[in-house]
Amino acid sequence: FSNAALKRTALFGQGWLGFGQDPKGAAVMLEKLDEHLAAHGRTRGDLDIVLMPGIDGIEAALEFKSLGVNRLTPMVMLDSDEAVTTRLESLYRLRDAVG
Repeated sequence: FSNAALKRTALFGQGWLGFGQDPKGAAVMLEKLDEHLAAHGRTRGDLDIVLMPGIDGIEAALEFKSLGVNRLTPMVMLDSDEAVTTRLESLYRLRDAVG
């Protein structure tokens, strides 16, 4: 995630999509984004913050939520019907735990 991309988001964006981040990495990116937004009279509240996390689980989801991430978009690999079913079941548990 380049500074130029974050600056474009601050100037023109309606949202930001992060990919492959853990909570620590997302915090660093969002801090940089906040700096660019402030320089242009905007706040993170002006954006939809979406993240396709590099890790998942209840603890990570709660950390992302506390960082102000509006939506998590978890990856689902389509290796097999069984793998998809198992992954979806884990995502349902995550949804129920995090709300």
